[in-house]
Amino acid sequence: MDPLNQQPTPPAPQPPVAPVPPAPTYQQPVGYPGQASVPGKALSIAGFSVALVSAFINIFTFGIVAVVGLGLSIAGRVQSKKAGKANGLALAGIIISSIVAVITIAVFAFGVIVGVQYASQMNAKCKELGVGTHQVDISGTASTLTCTSDGFEVKTN
Repeated sequence: MDPLNQQPTPPAPQPPVAPVPPAPTYQQPVGYPGQASVPGKALSIAGFSVALVSAFINIFTFGIVAVVGLGLSIAGRVQSKKAGKANGLALAGIIISSIVAVITIAVFAFGVIVGVQYASQMNAKCKELGVGTHQVDISGTASTLTCTSDGFEVKTN
């Protein structure tokens, strides 16, 4: 038998396929009977949670976390107000975030003031002692003060 002149074999018959039933549709749960959803509730929960977290880590994040908590809480409060619903969680988030932000600003401002005063004192000490390396007592700690024409460097001993 010549393979080039061979006639193709017909495909094997396939078993009948059953029709696929449509996927069931599910309704979104509405909540408990008699419970109405509060607009802005999710934002309020998020804002309150972030506000609480910011009270513990805000000093390391330069106040950004408190600002995020404040924004989320304000957004949740606005949505609740528009719907005429009370939302104490949003108000608590606003209060906590605001307090943490004010404390953070105060701490950083205090740090800047102390740093400027320290630099001013060291600069005055360098003017008094002149250019060179000097052994000085700074707040009860023996330190090496190196004064140059451009500034100073302090190393504790």
